[in-house]
Amino acid sequence: MSLSKLDICRRCGAWCCQRFDYSTWFVRYSLWDILRISQRLSMSLDVFVEKFVHLLDQGSYAIPVIRSYSGKCPFLVDSTCSIHEYKPIACRVFPVRPPGCAYDERCPLSLHPELLVEEESLVPQYLYEHLRTEQLLCEYGVRTSRDLLQLLKRLVKS
Repeated sequence: MSLSKLDICRRCGAWCCQRFDYSTWFVRYSLWDILRISQRLSMSLDVFVEKFVHLLDQGSYAIPVIRSYSGKCPFLVDSTCSIHEYKPIACRVFPVRPPGCAYDERCPLSLHPELLVEEESLVPQYLYEHLRTEQLLCEYGVRTSRDLLQLLKRLVKS
């Protein structure tokens, strides 16, 4: 019997979603992740950013990451991703680790590369979204939630 990706994820208890510490393990949002997820959750950008975004200081700007509650992803419900269909691009490519496209060996899915074709195909989108996000965050000097909201609202208008 062959296992599906979901079977493998459920068996490991969603390890990747329960280790957030903001230093060695966190999930970065692209700006497009925030727009897409907030829209799919029918949440205003203000509420979404307040509830689900933490900003990690990078010096001249900050990067948006999933806000962790007790080291756990807030979208994880009963070891299953409650936003699976529209989760962040970083989650969609996991356990593929761009840019080198190695697999994160801590994930049981890394033992099944034949199941990771879709994840590998998303690497160019991941690279584009994250590089463009970082460029815009730096360009606009995003350091606070207010700065981030202004940038997101600017993107919505364009």
